[in-house]
Amino acid sequence: MKVPQAFLCSLTEYFQEMEQRGKLPKTDFECLALTIFSSAFGYTFLWASFDKELFEIDMDHYIKQSVSLFIRGIEEGEIRD
Repeated sequence: MKVPQAFLCSLTEYFQEMEQRGKLPKTDFECLALTIFSSAFGYTFLWASFDKELFEIDMDHYIKQSVSLFIRGIEEGEIRD
C-alpha cells in the first residue's frame, strides 16, 4: 500500500507545484492523480493478465495517446461537479 500512496502523493504534489507555476489550471489534483494512476495500473494489469487476447494496443501507443488525452483534458480547465 505504501508504493501506490507514495506515487499518488508525489503526483498530487507535482500537479500542485505546476499550478503554482502557472502551468496547470486549478483543479482537483488528488482526483487527477488517481485517474492517471488507475489508468496506468489498469492497462498494466490487463496487459499482464490477457496479453493481446483482450486488446491489441501496444504499450507505446497507449502511453502516447493517454498522455495526449490527459493533457488536452487538463488544458480544458476545472473539473465540474
